[in-house]
Amino acid sequence: MARKESKLWCCKCLQSGGTLTKRRAGSGDKHKNEYFYIMHYDPTKKSKKRSCYLGYAARLATITLNDERFCKYKDVIRVMDTNIYKNLDKDVKEDTLCGILNLLVDMGWPKKFVLEKLFADIYNSTLSRLWRKKDEELGNSAFIEKRKSSVDFSRYVDTLDQILFDVFRSDGFRNLKEGLKLN
Repeated sequence: MARKESKLWCCKCLQSGGTLTKRRAGSGDKHKNEYFYIMHYDPTKKSKKRSCYLGYAARLATITLNDERFCKYKDVIRVMDTNIYKNLDKDVKEDTLCGILNLLVDMGWPKKFVLEKLFADIYNSTLSRLWRKKDEELGNSAFIEKRKSSVDFSRYVDTLDQILFDVFRSDGFRNLKEGLKLN
């Protein structure tokens, strides 16, 4: 049986293919020191493998898939960050969530990290909208001092990592992950 080719697109080395993995770095708390990597084929290495360090979870939002449906997926994520989605019935929300998780798996995302990807994309969308809004407010301020200052986007990844760290360590997320049934 032929192996299915990976559709992951690494944001770091801009290479298609590879396997998403999670490894522990250092010692200590099992869940605190886990980081994501993408393992690529590299003919120049003795092991024929090269790993791209992605860091904690913020970089999950930057990994894309070589699939024509990925743009539609990103559009759904943007809609999930609006009042349109928030005002839907609970059953419709659950159906949408299951549909988008199954779409991710169908596009080639690894099943064991599908919830992490979805949450990373949702929180990335929400946080980027909030930071852009804050930057616009500072730019439109009547005070000259505020107009000269801007939002510190260098802290964006750290902020997103901290949010995702708290979410992924929560009991609610772990219960959701354990109870998840995908097609």
